[in-house]
Amino acid sequence: MKTNIRKHAGYLTLILTLLAGCGGGSSNSSNADGSGGASPVFEPHINVILNMGPSAYWPAHEGTGKTLNDLTAQGNHAELINTGWNGSNLDFRGRYEYIQIPGLSSYFGDAFTVGMWMLNRKVKSRHMHQGPDILRAGPVHIKTSYNDLSTGNDGQELELITTVGDTTLDTVIVPGKVWQHLLLTFRDGKAMLYVDGALKTSKAGITYTARNSTESILMGPDGAGWFQQTDDALNGSLREIAFFDRVISDTEIATIASNTRPSVDVQTNLVHWLSNSSVQSQMRLLTYMNTPWYDWTEVDANPQAFKRYLMEAMNTPTLRVRALDRLQKQGYLDGGDHIALVSKFSALIVSGGANSEDRASAAVVLGMLGEHAASALDILTRALEGKINSNGIMPHPIRINEYYLNSLLYALWQNAGTSEKKTDLLSTYFAGPMLGQHNNLNLSDFDEVRNLMSAGQHVEALHKYKDVVGRHIADSYLVQNDPRRDCRSGKDFDYTVRAQANGFAYWLGNGRAYDSCEAVDASMHNAAVLYHQGLYPQAADWLGGDTALMCRPNLQQFDATTGSLLHTFNMGGDNFLQSNRDIKSRSWSVAVDKNGYIHVLGGQHNSPRYHEYIPGAWQENEIGGPDKTPQNPAQLYWVSTNPNDISSFDFVGHASNARSIPSGYLNYMNFSQDNNGELYMYGRSRSFRIQSHGLWKYDANTRKWESLGGQPRRVLESAAKANPDWVSQVEKVSHPGKIPRQDSSEQPFAWAWQPHFYNFNRTHSGVLFDWENRMYYISDFSHGLDKDGFVTYTKIFVYSDDGGQTFHRAGGTKVELPLSFNASPEHDSRFHGIDDTWVYLWHKLINIAHFGPRPYNYFTSVNPHLHCRGSLTNP
Repeated sequence: MKTNIRKHAGYLTLILTLLAGCGGGSSNSSNADGSGGASPVFEPHINVILNMGPSAYWPAHEGTGKTLNDLTAQGNHAELINTGWNGSNLDFRGRYEYIQIPGLSSYFGDAFTVGMWMLNRKVKSRHMHQGPDILRAGPVHIKTSYNDLSTGNDGQELELITTVGDTTLDTVIVPGKVWQHLLLTFRDGKAMLYVDGALKTSKAGITYTARNSTESILMGPDGAGWFQQTDDALNGSLREIAFFDRVISDTEIATIASNTRPSVDVQTNLVHWLSNSSVQSQMRLLTYMNTPWYDWTEVDANPQAFKRYLMEAMNTPTLRVRALDRLQKQGYLDGGDHIALVSKFSALIVSGGANSEDRASAAVVLGMLGEHAASALDILTRALEGKINSNGIMPHPIRINEYYLNSLLYALWQNAGTSEKKTDLLSTYFAGPMLGQHNNLNLSDFDEVRNLMSAGQHVEALHKYKDVVGRHIADSYLVQNDPRRDCRSGKDFDYTVRAQANGFAYWLGNGRAYDSCEAVDASMHNAAVLYHQGLYPQAADWLGGDTALMCRPNLQQFDATTGSLLHTFNMGGDNFLQSNRDIKSRSWSVAVDKNGYIHVLGGQHNSPRYHEYIPGAWQENEIGGPDKTPQNPAQLYWVSTNPNDISSFDFVGHASNARSIPSGYLNYMNFSQDNNGELYMYGRSRSFRIQSHGLWKYDANTRKWESLGGQPRRVLESAAKANPDWVSQVEKVSHPGKIPRQDSSEQPFAWAWQPHFYNFNRTHSGVLFDWENRMYYISDFSHGLDKDGFVTYTKIFVYSDDGGQTFHRAGGTKVELPLSFNASPEHDSRFHGIDDTWVYLWHKLINIAHFGPRPYNYFTSVNPHLHCRGSLTNP
């Protein structure tokens, strides 16, 4: 068979040689995708490789389409997954993308050669030492890794890591942003790696079993292993991919390296990259500039080109605020620029043809220009008066969806000009309503603030408040209505380990997330073993008897005023011991509903695990046993038998119990309550084997939980209507789950198709409420594949005015559940686009009103840790 392939390849070479002699150069014909038609004319260098008789050869010269043609008689054509073209070059852009080659058992036998030209224009990543797989073929693996964070070089180099069988060759350092030829040979237990025709490393004595698999061979995917959700797929190009079923000679290697170098450059210039990207991609790139995650050294090399791009980007409302922020941070603006920008965006505000979003973002720009926009004072004043009068607006605290009103208030507040009208408007419609939300104004330090407020001088009062507030814990504008939760910070947000209600405070363990159990000593262990071993003798051998690996979940009740300890209750009883090996399993959450019943939930990592508890503990509590049966718990969840009393609890965590939470998969469980005491719980759930955001609401009268979510199939149905090509690509790629076609018992709050199952979705904000009882759901990073093939890192920011029955994006548009980060028009809640300008603006105004101890850093996606209302002494 091998002889026949080479024979046919020889005939094809002869034909191609004649064709090349007739035309030369590169041409795309009607049969470039294998569909037939006129004979193509190829570049002459193709003959160089074909003359060597490869077993497979994909020049990647088509310039269009989703197919790479194998020019050998084998005709084993490869498919492009999400990968596009830039002229005649493949254009990998760091998305979820790769070349998928149908696996043949004849590839990578006892002897082989594989080679390709590679250009990687990305040399930095947010993930240390993770980079794209250049070749992933079972036991044969070539990948690059970003080494600048560990070697201290100038950030222009990459590590090349090659594995054959179970042996990894010595790492080779290669330059980024230039074409280089990579070639690997193997025979008789010896692997040799060449770069640009020169031997760089080799290793003998390798144990290797020839690949005998039809599993697809991938080139260019993200190599981050099980996460597989980064944007670290290849960012560059591949060409002249050739497989041989032999080791080619040194002469042949040199011939390939010297005669097939790509003549067409791959654009690596940042300005070109930005100008030819989607608006969403431009927003993302501008957000993360000048961070260790990306390499933007071209900015310093060509500042004028970058300035021109940014000035042009300001014509797009979605990019306007980010572009100006970057212009200011780069120091690109001079006096003439300021005059031109003020004139341009002042005119836009009074323009009858501009829509409200365009005018609002223009006002935000004038606010950002600050003292340089003093000449726009009259225009801003008239615009605000007109907005108030035409809409009959009454004074009230700021609302995020009233973005045009907010933008004018912000622009006026930042404006250096002075007028009585400006002061009156800001006093009535901003400073006064916002000052009224602070709950510590009754302190004696604020006597002067109160006097100014009584005189109607709210702007002056707000300035005076700023002078005083530094000596007190700042108020939060958004709360969970439990001082024990509202005072959390850092990783304490991952679980609700403290609660306060009805004069009592409740702590689990030491009151900190990931440590909400007490240590187990020898006497506790001996007592538990003695209690359980009659029916469960294996209890004595559990965890080898090592008490350092054990803990016991305990709930403490304090007097909230004096801090004195009143009672302690061991969840599951005194002999309910659990393993502390998994920090998530030893994390618990507590809440008190509006009727005073105490809820305790936790002790699991995604789902309860019997082996994490001493044998007999589950059986004693009628929780379940070692076999995975329907009688085992959906979650470890108790509710107190009586209000405000921790002496007795009912276990309600079985899926068959109507009081259980309707989810069989939970982690990072958090409770939150609105102004009326209604209880919510949010955390990580799962649907169709993809980790998702879950949100539930508790009915204190029926004592049941309701899922606030929707069916994932709706997301894909929406995406299929808007972008059928995207869905067809999703259907082709491997994934541990499946495309949702039917309803699921799990109804997640937020769900998105992504390359793998994992979703970070712990949140440092979660479910929060303002003084008008508007509910917000604000998340940290979430993942999903967007329509352009990028793995989207984004936030969730939505609000609800009806207790979670309907939700809206920041700009006020309704969004359907489940929320998604896919390109599903009805469900898409990605924190990108114009809406994040309104969130930026909203948080700016919150900070101006002196809520929260930390500013919200919109441009680096740092969370708004808007903490406590008033001071609080911990018991």
